[in-house]
Amino acid sequence: MVYPALSYLEDHGFASVTVEGNKKRYGITPEGETWLAERQNSADAILAQLRAMGERVKRMNEAMAFDRETDNAAEWTDTGHDPLRTARWRLKFALMEKRFASREEQQRGADILLRALKEITGER
Repeated sequence: MVYPALSYLEDHGFASVTVEGNKKRYGITPEGETWLAERQNSADAILAQLRAMGERVKRMNEAMAFDRETDNAAEWTDTGHDPLRTARWRLKFALMEKRFASREEQQRGADILLRALKEITGER
């Protein structure tokens, strides 16, 4: 995805490329700076969306990260671990196992999760 974009920028005169050994170094041209300045608001909005997405991924990774020696769900026990963390860890593996399930089975899982969410948050 990155290389076609860089080629596009180079082809349109917005970026220049220099080859250093087996690596390419890209830089913005004066034409590219002008083009970007004319679209700065759009560029800022896109970057803000990317930052927000990155933060969501970071929070999700933190929520699913656990201090453990193993990735094998069968070896993970409830003994001595925070019950909420253990439940999240077990849910993660159960969902991973269902990722290629039939549409009906995925819908059943989604319904279960939505009911659990309502119970946890107190929604009706």
